[in-house]
Parts: sequence; structure tokens; C-alpha cells
Amino acid sequence: MGSKKKVAGGGEEGPFLMSEKYAAKDTEWRKIRLIEKFVEGEKVLDLGCGPGEYGPALKSKATRLVGFDMDKGLLRIAKTRDYDGLVNGKIGKRLAFATGAFDTVWCSEIIEHLPNLSIVDELERVAKKRIVITVPNP
Repeated sequence: MGSKKKVAGGGEEGPFLMSEKYAAKDTEWRKIRLIEKFVEGEKVLDLGCGPGEYGPALKSKATRLVGFDMDKGLLRIAKTRDYDGLVNGKIGKRLAFATGAFDTVWCSEIIEHLPNLSIVDELERVAKKRIVITVPNP
């Protein structure tokens, strides 16, 4: 195994997992503006929701908000932030959602962690109307 290492604060870091780092993330006003402008519809998926820092803003635009993340520790935090459902799983070739299950898919700062962009095909499959993708801007 040996793929995990200790990080500051006593947590562990695996290939994509850094609970301690992401749990402390704050919302960014630019992303809140993107949510206000582009997220719409009754059902919204927050793919890679992490600790749910955008949950309240996304929920203000949706009737039903589902968060999806591979880190159970972060999902425990997200549970307190306006999500109607939370799904633990890996972002892989196929997401465990029906075709057209969501009006909007919010995908903030996860694409850059994936080995390729094949997930975009899946986002297109599960999104009925809109996909909003953000990447970090140093």
C-alpha cells in the first residue's frame, strides 16, 4: 500500500485525498457570482463537493442539491451545509446517476486532479441543461 503519507494536522494524504486542507477552504466570491449567474434548475449536482463550502449558495438556486465526493471525512462536514443528499464514490468513467438526472452540474476545482478529461462526457450525460466547471487561477 504505502500510498498515503502523514500531513500537517495528523491527517493522511492519498492520491487525491487531503481532508485537512480542503476542510478549511473558504468560499470564493467569484465562484458565488458564477453560481448566481449560471446555476439553475430544480436538481443540482455538486461534483467533488468536498466540505460543501458552496452548498448554501447552490441550494439557494435549487430545490434539490446532491453532493458527490470521494472523501468520507469531507462529506461528514458537507452534511451540515444544505445538501439534500450526499454520495460517496470515485469520480471515474461512469457516475452512478441516471442520464439527465440533474438540471445543472457544478464541478469546481476537480478537473485538474483527474488524469484526463473523459469525465466531461459523463457530466454531459447526467446534466439536463447546464454544466459549470471552474479551475484554479493562480
